[in-house]
Amino acid sequence: MVIKRLEDAKADNDPIIAVILGAYTNHSAEAESITRPHIGAQKAIFEKVLTSAGVDPYSVGYVEMHGTGTQAGEYWRSLFADFTKVCVCVGDAREMKSVLSVFAPETERPRTDAERLFLGSAKANVGHGESVSGPIALIKSLMMLERNEIPPHCGIKTKVR
Repeated sequence: MVIKRLEDAKADNDPIIAVILGAYTNHSAEAESITRPHIGAQKAIFEKVLTSAGVDPYSVGYVEMHGTGTQAGEYWRSLFADFTKVCVCVGDAREMKSVLSVFAPETERPRTDAERLFLGSAKANVGHGESVSGPIALIKSLMMLERNEIPPHCGIKTKVR
């Protein structure tokens, strides 16, 4: 994978699979901890990227999510009472809420069949790549564009048509 300025790729006659319209970074300073996503911070970054790129959220058909299956929560009360651990899946639920609030908000019109939103995460198939998670997600997304198909997730049996 090579990321180049568009004019350089054209000048070099490189095959262009996709064009990055916008990229930003932020952090979740107001989050409970570094491992818990902050819905407001995630929503703000999605809105900033879409606005700066001039892209309507309803025209986005796929979102590659972080999707780590983060588990966090209070488990102390039952840990000592009956030796069972009760965990709440916080990270992914928060990420899902921020994604849906921007790309499929309940307060706006519903998406049509032509505007369906697909979600995925490379981690479902290859695990967490730690420092290379971003490039892995980008490569997966580029391959999806090249092949015009979304790869299935491990463990999900129902096919969406």
